[in-house]
Amino acid sequence: MKRLYILVILILALSVSGCKKEETIKIAQLNPEAKTKSMKMSVKDYGTISFKLYHELEPKVVDKFTELCEKGFYKGKSIYTIIEDYVLLAGSRERAENTQSFTSGDFTHLLPFYGALCANLLEDDECNLSSFYIINNSKDNISELEKLVAHKGYSLADYIKFGYKVELFEDELDLYRERGGAPWLYGHTVVFGQMTDGYEILDEIVKAHSEDEDSEFIIENITID
Repeated sequence: MKRLYILVILILALSVSGCKKEETIKIAQLNPEAKTKSMKMSVKDYGTISFKLYHELEPKVVDKFTELCEKGFYKGKSIYTIIEDYVLLAGSRERAENTQSFTSGDFTHLLPFYGALCANLLEDDECNLSSFYIINNSKDNISELEKLVAHKGYSLADYIKFGYKVELFEDELDLYRERGGAPWLYGHTVVFGQMTDGYEILDEIVKAHSEDEDSEFIIENITID
């Protein structure tokens, strides 16, 4: 609850450029017939986390990410930053060459649900694949956040609009209420995958980090089919 309170205060004080939607987005990533690739990420001592990659919806990003995985770019690197109830960052801490080559106009802007696999969208509107991150904000945290901002006289939609200048409709917010995620990151990140299995491993990693911040979480390998 304390983390949520701090997050609310910080975001309501922000003024950043954001994404204004012209129409209700099509939730293409929820289409079971959308073509995807399968990804498995093995974390040393913890197990394997599975994802689907939205190849049909974000082909440029998925193809580049696949290329880096096949070259072993992420092998041996780590999950190096964990923000509990928010995100886990993995890969290289430094912006490596030949890992980004896209502008914001290339992206579909899929929804960053709980378990979403995302890439950084930099200030120059380039997608940086030196690192990637996984959204780790559950639907319970969305519920607690909504109660907190309501106590301050805001709706969840107002909070996201004023803090990040991201406008979401109630039917879209309902998806986050059902699934969890980081709705305020819509348009500020590039979603190119979704976790399908291994949420318990994610929880174990977060718990281990909370107990010992010096714990290491090494990526043994990432394979894509």
